[in-house]
Amino acid sequence: MSFINIHVASQAHLSVKNNQLVLTKEGEQIDYPLEDVSSVMIENLQTSISTYTLSKLAQNNVVTYICDEKHMPCACVLPFNSHYATQKVYRLQTSVSAPLKKQLWKDIVHHKILNQNQCLKLCGKGGGLEDLLGKIKSGDNTNI
Repeated sequence: MSFINIHVASQAHLSVKNNQLVLTKEGEQIDYPLEDVSSVMIENLQTSISTYTLSKLAQNNVVTYICDEKHMPCACVLPFNSHYATQKVYRLQTSVSAPLKKQLWKDIVHHKILNQNQCLKLCGKGGGLEDLLGKIKSGDNTNI
């Protein structure tokens, strides 16, 4: 069972050698057994990784997250064939109708506003975002 989550926040190079994930940074090398790695988050845009390494990570059921210049995750490399359920879920998610996708997005935005409103209340800022809830349209094309 994997238990290591790796966060790469500074410039580094990731590679695979002898079934080990090799993290090289500032002349220092750290090796992690692939079977122990659960996820890798690459936050630094100067970090390099090869397609071979990404492939090996996926083959070992490691999820790889890639962040943008604002340090926000913008991509995720998921293993496909690690379990039969993964492909089934992927097929179901990609076959969802456009109206359902828009309704789900509306629900997500609705709950994000509710949560943000609660955070404001907890910080003593009052809240006051309830009026936005009635303005959310399917698909949130107005970017509430």
